[in-house]
Amino acid sequence: MVPFAFVIIVDNWIHIFVIFALKDYVIYSILFVICHWISLFWINWLYFEGDLVNLIFNFGGEWVDIFSQAATTIVYNIYSTSDDKQTVLIMYWVFILIQLSFWTLPLMALRTSRNNIVMAKHILYLDIFTDIPLVMITLISGAWKVQLYILIDLFVKLALMARGVTLNGCYYIGLPAKVK
Repeated sequence: MVPFAFVIIVDNWIHIFVIFALKDYVIYSILFVICHWISLFWINWLYFEGDLVNLIFNFGGEWVDIFSQAATTIVYNIYSTSDDKQTVLIMYWVFILIQLSFWTLPLMALRTSRNNIVMAKHILYLDIFTDIPLVMITLISGAWKVQLYILIDLFVKLALMARGVTLNGCYYIGLPAKVK
């Protein structure tokens, strides 16, 4: 399954860059990306080994994060009239794809959901390397002013980052590390 997931992720990168090379949202590529993301979600679901709390807050939280950022990117594309719109869209998609890649592959290949502490670190690193840059792009570009949904997503991202920091803090003060 891991090689299959890797191929899906590579194909996601290709379809997103085709969209930008043509400077248009090609319905064919969009449909492939949507199908790939659904496939990755289900593959991730099969590999996830955490308890119910871990499933809801970590697995669910990361997928909400990924899908909400994709929705933000689409909303920004529809409503923005900014001169740097294309640059912001490319930066958004690059960080979404990095987040998608580094959420799904380690979860499957390294089985990071087996241990709560490892899972918490995995999420914290994802937040540091993807969510912080996405928040900065949203703030610096003024994208949060374009539409209310983008502003709401900004607060969702901040709440999810607080979740990552809180989880790590809780495990350092003694919550159980083993899931099974």
